[in-house]
Amino acid sequence: MGSWRARCLATGTPGSEVRAGETDRPKGQHRAPARPYFHALCEADRLEVLLVNARHVKNVPGRKTDVKDAEWLAQLCEVGLLRGSFIPPAEIAAIREVCRYRKKLTQARTSELQRLCRFDAHHALLARMHLEHIDHLAGMIGRLDTQIEQMVAPFCEQVRALCTIPGIGERTAQVLIGEIGVDMSRFPSADHLASWAGLCPGNNESAGKHRSGKTRKGNREVREALVEAAWAAGRTGTYLGARFRRLHRRFGKQGGSKAAVAIAHNLLVIVWFVLHDHAGYRDLGADYFTRRDNPDATKRRLIRELQALGYAVDLTPAA
Repeated sequence: MGSWRARCLATGTPGSEVRAGETDRPKGQHRAPARPYFHALCEADRLEVLLVNARHVKNVPGRKTDVKDAEWLAQLCEVGLLRGSFIPPAEIAAIREVCRYRKKLTQARTSELQRLCRFDAHHALLARMHLEHIDHLAGMIGRLDTQIEQMVAPFCEQVRALCTIPGIGERTAQVLIGEIGVDMSRFPSADHLASWAGLCPGNNESAGKHRSGKTRKGNREVREALVEAAWAAGRTGTYLGARFRRLHRRFGKQGGSKAAVAIAHNLLVIVWFVLHDHAGYRDLGADYFTRRDNPDATKRRLIRELQALGYAVDLTPAA
């Protein structure tokens, strides 16, 4: 089989080229990952490098070649239509990498614990090996916890501010800092951050008909961390807890997941303001919605519900 050579070229000044890297592989195999190319290009000080979402720069279907893709990217860049994705600085990227590895080890430990519960008495050897593996994973997770605490120490004020938000603990705060950083100037608004993370409702309307508005793809780590925090916030006597229960009732018995995603969106908006304004979270109170409700409207709603159940309602004011 022949060999294939991929070159990633970027032009800084006329006549100057920087080669990010090249790989040799047989035809038909997968390409080398693009992440090393990006970091190699970033080492050149004279270049402004953008990492662009491929969904935003799709070319005309049926005309897909590497050369045409390069021409199309050059045209978009020339007219200023390329928008770079968020790339964390080196210290934030290091925290992200360690936090993600800790998550994988925690999932592996949970998997081992679940396997352990399935064994009978005659599986003593396997059970002992699983226990040893669990202890080994617990030790590795403890070492990662210590390393992450040292790496996050320069951002201790941001961690304390994030921990004032209901449902967000120290570990979740560490994950958020590792994923989105602490400088919110990269995201013009909280809505931009929610869109980047994939925690905003989709907008799919045509001919006056609204189709599925499911959330878009985004940062999976942020989404999972905040959905878990949303479930925790739903059990608190706070504004977010009251909103979670309110949405859960609206969506029905099976609407807990939808309510958790909606609260995760609220949490991310709060995170943006906390980091942007350098201030802690101020709760609106668990009675926020009851204070805003119109008593007459509430009375009419309750009367309609009782009448729908077949009751004749006669209200007498209390003395």
